[in-house]
Amino acid sequence: MPFFDFFARSSQKYPLYGRSSYESGLIDTWIDWSRNEIEAYATIIYPISKIQDIAPEAVADVIDHLKVSFDVLNKHFLTNMFLASNRINIADLAVTFALIPLLSEIIDSGFRKQYPNLIRWYETVINQPQFLEVVGEVKYCSKSPLPALPKKQPPAKKKGDKNKEGGGDEGPDEPDLEEAGKKLDVGYLSQLPPSKFNLEKWKTVYANTHPTRPEALNYFWTNFDPEGYSLWLYRYNYPEECKKDFMTSNLFGGFLQRLDAVKQLAKFSLTSMTILKLGDNYHINGVWLFRGTVIPQEFLDVDDTNYYTWTKADVSSEADRTIVSDIFAWESVTGWGGKGEFVSGRTWGC
Repeated sequence: MPFFDFFARSSQKYPLYGRSSYESGLIDTWIDWSRNEIEAYATIIYPISKIQDIAPEAVADVIDHLKVSFDVLNKHFLTNMFLASNRINIADLAVTFALIPLLSEIIDSGFRKQYPNLIRWYETVINQPQFLEVVGEVKYCSKSPLPALPKKQPPAKKKGDKNKEGGGDEGPDEPDLEEAGKKLDVGYLSQLPPSKFNLEKWKTVYANTHPTRPEALNYFWTNFDPEGYSLWLYRYNYPEECKKDFMTSNLFGGFLQRLDAVKQLAKFSLTSMTILKLGDNYHINGVWLFRGTVIPQEFLDVDDTNYYTWTKADVSSEADRTIVSDIFAWESVTGWGGKGEFVSGRTWGC
C-alpha cells in the first residue's frame, strides 16, 4: 500500500524503513511479497460474505495458496525475530495488517497451530503498546466460516515413475534439495531429563517484554535451571577484521545462515548477540542458551564456531549473571565493562 511507504519514509524518530539501504530493500521485498502472496488471495474470501458466492473448489485453491505463504513465514520466524531487521519495521506492520482479517475472522485455532513461529511473531507485533494504543486488541477467530473444502486427489503417476519398490525405467531419482545436504538429528535433546525451565515460555516473555529489564530478566533468573540448560558467553576472535558495523553484522549473519544445517537447534537454544565499538574496531559479544549442560557437538561442527571463544557462564557468579543480563537486554549497567559502546544487537532462535 502506498500508505505504508509514505508513513514509513516520513518517520523521523523510529527507523520504520530500516537503518540502511540493505534493510530498506528487504522491507520493499517483504511488502511486495505480502501484496502478492497474502493480500491478493485474502481479498478473494474477505469479507466473509464473499465466501458464500464462491465455489468450494475455488475457496480450497485460495486456502492452499495461503498455506504456502504461511509456511514461508513460519520457516522464516524459526530463526528470525522480525522480518527485515532486528526490530519491528514497516514490513512487519504491512504483513500483520494483511493477516489480521484472516486470523480474526476466517482462520481458526486448528489452522493456526500448524504455524507456531508465525503466531509468536504475530502476537509480538499486535501486543506492542503503540499498536494497542492505535488499533486496540486484536482477537482470534474462534470458529471458521469456511465451508467443507473438497480434498484434492494426488496427481496420477506418469509412465516411468518409480513405484514403492523402486521400479521404473527412467534412472535414479534426483534427491530433494533438503535431502541433498547433511541431515543432523538433534532430537536427542528432547530426551534429556525434564527441566523446570520452559524455553518456549522464556522466548515468548523475552520477545514481548520491552524493555527487557527488569521484568523479563527477573523471570529468567527466577526460572533458570542450570541442571537442564547452560549459558555460554562468546566473542569473535578477530575484531581487527571488523571495521564497519554492517560488515560485522553480516559476518555474524553468515554464521547464522550456515547454522541452517542444524536449524533444529532453534527449538533447543536461543542467542542474543551485541556489537560493541571500541576504537576503530567492532566487537561481537554474545550469550548462547543451550538445552543441556554442554554445547551440542552438532553445533561445534559448524566451522564458524572455531572463530569464537566460548566460555561457560557461572550462574552462581554475580559478575557472569550481570554480563548475561546485559547482553539479553542490549544495555549495560556497567558500561559494558570498558569493552566498547553498544552499536546493535541480534537474536536467533526466538
